[in-house]
Amino acid sequence: MEAKELRIGNWVSYKGNLVKWSRSDFCDNVAIRLSSPIPLTEDWLKEFGFIEFNRTFWDRDDFYAVNMQQGYYRCEYLETDILYVHQLQNIYHAISGKELERKITIIKT
Repeated sequence: MEAKELRIGNWVSYKGNLVKWSRSDFCDNVAIRLSSPIPLTEDWLKEFGFIEFNRTFWDRDDFYAVNMQQGYYRCEYLETDILYVHQLQNIYHAISGKELERKITIIKT
């Protein structure tokens, strides 16, 4: 994962812990190297307020993610694959201008 993929507020795994990326993290090359992307799961979609339809489609404010049943989701609007939490956050923000906020505080990893 490279710094150019991240925005302030993105969720990443840092030394095995879930952390929300901050401004100071961008100045720390070690933090960047020790950070890894978090795979996007149904739990994360639920935490971000997405609603599931037919175990395939997930919706939030007319932003649709489709579960491709192969370990990733697809943004139908952009026809783009979404494998990681930070990718969903970035695409959602680019389309809606809004941040995805977590609704629940516990995620299974």
